[in-house]
Amino acid sequence: MAEAAQREVRLQSELKATKDALQKAAENEKKAEEARQAAAEAMKAAEAASRKTADAERTARAASVAKGGAENKSGAARIAAGSGASAGGGGAAPTGVDRFDGAYRGRMCSQNPDGSPRCWPVELTVSHGALSATWESRYSNLPSHAKGTISADGVVKIAVDGHNPNGRPLIGSMDGSFADNRITASGAWNNNVPLNATWSLSR
Repeated sequence: MAEAAQREVRLQSELKATKDALQKAAENEKKAEEARQAAAEAMKAAEAASRKTADAERTARAASVAKGGAENKSGAARIAAGSGASAGGGGAAPTGVDRFDGAYRGRMCSQNPDGSPRCWPVELTVSHGALSATWESRYSNLPSHAKGTISADGVVKIAVDGHNPNGRPLIGSMDGSFADNRITASGAWNNNVPLNATWSLSR
């Protein structure tokens, strides 16, 4: 009877350990799924911002061509318009999301499998509220990307795609902000490996 009781205790202990392991695995899977969903949503927002930027650039080019044609009809009018723009503060700094436009130099950092830090240089381009960057993956010949958005108040959201040490596709997401001509962001890959970045405006 004593041996039977001991066996029952061991079985109950093993059953509890198995339940705990299953619960932990389910929680990790849920976190990974939430990270994938967040990255997918950020990627959709970035693509929408890119399309909006492309439409705005096409409209601006069309307006510029039309304006150039009108100015070519009258050299005097063109000179007068230029003088008027200078007098009226035409060189004023841009406002809204356009004030962040430019090239940013910096780097992104993650972790090696042994836990040591790993960083690589990345140049970020910001145009009309859309952020984008491309670099060569260490683990694949295919390029990796960062796409995101920056709001008028400097809030940054970025979706990242790359590759793990086995060369398999990997996605992640970061949140950040703009301050003192710098963009800083942090987040994680969908395998919970931390990810952060810092860029400084170089124009």
